[in-house]
Amino acid sequence: MKKSACLDVVSKSLNWFEKSSVMEPANGFWGVAERVYLCPDKELSKKVFESFNSFTDYGDWSVVESRRADCNFQAAWLFLLAAEATGSDSARKIAENLLDYLYCRSGLLNRGSSDGAREGSAGVWNWSHTCWRPRLWFDDNSWTLAIPLMIAERYPDLAEKYDMKAWADKLAREITPAFRRTFYASLGKPDADMSDPEAIWNGRPLLPHWGGLVCFALSRAIRSGVGDRDDMLQMIREYHDYLDKDADDRLNVSELAYAVICCTAAYQIGKEGQYLALAKRFADRVIAKADPVTGNIPAEHYEAPSGPHLVDTIYTVNWCLLGIQNLVKAGGAAEYEELYEKLLTLFADIQDKDDARQFNGCWRGMFDMNTGSWGGGDRYEGGAGSIYSGWTNAPIAIAFVNEALGISLVD
Repeated sequence: MKKSACLDVVSKSLNWFEKSSVMEPANGFWGVAERVYLCPDKELSKKVFESFNSFTDYGDWSVVESRRADCNFQAAWLFLLAAEATGSDSARKIAENLLDYLYCRSGLLNRGSSDGAREGSAGVWNWSHTCWRPRLWFDDNSWTLAIPLMIAERYPDLAEKYDMKAWADKLAREITPAFRRTFYASLGKPDADMSDPEAIWNGRPLLPHWGGLVCFALSRAIRSGVGDRDDMLQMIREYHDYLDKDADDRLNVSELAYAVICCTAAYQIGKEGQYLALAKRFADRVIAKADPVTGNIPAEHYEAPSGPHLVDTIYTVNWCLLGIQNLVKAGGAAEYEELYEKLLTLFADIQDKDDARQFNGCWRGMFDMNTGSWGGGDRYEGGAGSIYSGWTNAPIAIAFVNEALGISLVD
């Protein structure tokens, strides 16, 4: 896809962030909320608003106001790259406001003296500013480790301003042993809702959604020289051995996409061929499920409606796009480039054209290819009625600005 077309998609996405109400004020001073939410099912909406206990009602839609560290870092990375690609001073300022919020105003970073925080856990990021107690997730903290290091590598002035590498070093040294003990406690229990045996960290490490993202983040840490290099390398090798020998048949297409992301990140550390081969093996399974015309990947995730005609932008096709992009930039074969172009075209085509400010320029949580419209049902966190700032809109737009700049998440 041409650079101009990619940047047009990115421009529409930034416009949605600024005008939709997901970021109030629109300059990012108080961060970005988790999602715009609309769902006709009153019982489901009641459950969402009781569980996510901070929201703003706009009549036809609401905003789930949880300020999540991962969503804010993803949005900040998007605005930084967009500023670089377009020369936009306003995009750069919004990115810096989001980083100011994260490091200085949000209270999400445990600086070592937070009331109620576990002693010695400095560097970790709480799930949301609405939490009444520490709530640490492997997937969320993977992004809060990886993105600051990506920023530090590309924008040294920001790294110095926020002391990003020092905080990332602390997080890497916290998450590695926590992940190791949870991973080994999980082996042999693939269906268990496993979390840390010490009841500190949350997530199911046998699934790449959690375990693969941790390895992606540890790969970035190794490249940046933070954390315990030998310990992180060993953990990455052991996790990829597990993926190679034990995980293949149990992964739905969403997990396959995360696996491609983590394998390509591991490959970039030292260009070890087994990691690239494993990435291609998982990518081949994604290609086998893709629609040969549109490139859509069937929705299979347990937290969203499922079907071959549904474009799941929260758990599936968004991560497939980023994973395949990683593989293409790492030197993937022509078949990966073909799927990559189809996915870029698909996302550009379905980007919301509705004039309403809560929609214009976004990707809602699910698109129905049979009707050519947003829909397909709703779930607690998935479905068409959830329009996420991070996980959906920022990562998809990041893929487009990556393409414009000739980069990927791991390159």
